[in-house]
Amino acid sequence: MSMPNAPESPVERHALDIVRGSPPAVRYVTAFFFIFGPAIDALRATIAFRRLGGISQLGLKRGTRGVPATMVPFCEGRESETTRLGAFVRTEHSERVCATMVAFCALHDVPVVDALHGAVGALFHDLGHPAFSHTVEPVLARRGFPDHEEAGLRIVRGDTEIQAVFRAHGIVTERVVSVIREKGDLGLRQKLCDTCAYLSHDSVLSDFPIDDAFAWNTLSSVRAVKDGAFVVDDPSTLMR
Repeated sequence: MSMPNAPESPVERHALDIVRGSPPAVRYVTAFFFIFGPAIDALRATIAFRRLGGISQLGLKRGTRGVPATMVPFCEGRESETTRLGAFVRTEHSERVCATMVAFCALHDVPVVDALHGAVGALFHDLGHPAFSHTVEPVLARRGFPDHEEAGLRIVRGDTEIQAVFRAHGIVTERVVSVIREKGDLGLRQKLCDTCAYLSHDSVLSDFPIDDAFAWNTLSSVRAVKDGAFVVDDPSTLMR
């Protein structure tokens, strides 16, 4: 059986866009999706994940144009000080984080089974987000509702559709949970991938879009991920 010539999913296409300048990484990504693409696609097709398609990626966000902003409730009605919602939804963000995780694993030739759990954790890291994302989360917390991470973990552990896909593809629930909680080396990778994806979305909303070379340059500045820390020769890229 030969590997397909063209990517079949937006996650694979985006991962290949990130690593396109590195032939070994391209081969890794292509092989990864040849083996595990059906698992990723089945998880993207679950009702729990598709629900995120109706939730704005940013909620309402205040800040100065071109400067990363802190997510806060709507600015006391001052629309001029609140950025537009934009076209991005949580499914797009989650798929981008998943693709970036696969690209990051490709950079260091991480065992593909580990990369699978990293990719699933990245895909599901925002699974519990409420409507309007972070904007309403403080309000819900004051009323005793779990935050989006805890809500997402409950879904991952308890959703019968997700669990059926996990069983069919040998995915271990608690390994995925660890990635979502940003624990261990894979969890640290997920945290950086999430940041890269956020910056990409924010750059578009700020009218200063960055391309996939930004993600690759950021990931490439990390020589290794070991014992819960990034191993770097020059920290300036990550600091920026």
